[in-house]
Amino acid sequence: VDTQFVVPIYNSRIIKPQDAPRSWEDLLNPKWKGKMGVLVNYEPWDLLAQPSAWGKEKTIAFLKKLLELNPKLGRLPESHQRVLSGETPIAAFGLWEPTLFYRDRRKAPMGVVETVDPALAYVYIFVVPKGARSRNAATLVAAAMMSKEGQELHQKYRNSASMFRPGTLAAEFAKKHRIVTPELDFMLNKDFGELNKEISALFSQP
Repeated sequence: VDTQFVVPIYNSRIIKPQDAPRSWEDLLNPKWKGKMGVLVNYEPWDLLAQPSAWGKEKTIAFLKKLLELNPKLGRLPESHQRVLSGETPIAAFGLWEPTLFYRDRRKAPMGVVETVDPALAYVYIFVVPKGARSRNAATLVAAAMMSKEGQELHQKYRNSASMFRPGTLAAEFAKKHRIVTPELDFMLNKDFGELNKEISALFSQP
């Protein structure tokens, strides 16, 4: 019902568009030392570590190099706020559609890097629990939210929609980019827990 694309974002008052990074690798430029926000959430690193993206070895190597730049660590809400305030002029991971909303509707100094390859996507789904008291009604609500009207409401009130519904802003973005979405087989693999332990250990280093 909802997909949220994760790409770098920046404060356009401090960083001019021509000076912004163009790729994930551009984030490793020493000029961003001490000026970048980095998510401590597992999700973006898990997505990059998937075989359809970079794989574990390249992802861990990239994270180690990124941490050498002394980034400010945080989660998504504070990451966006720090970019907006200019405390961290750039964030390695931000949400595409909310950034566009603040840039275009609120005229905030927010820029988004759409040229990274791949773009990452969080995928949110409706689930009707087994044995739900009003299973049919819940199923109808889920179906309604995937309709054109439901997706328009989602876009209006959550600033995001589904890339799986033709005609949405998200679907148009997905047409033009290589998108990495979560792979269930990867997350159920016995090595998945070890990957997150390794990521956690890197963030815990002094």
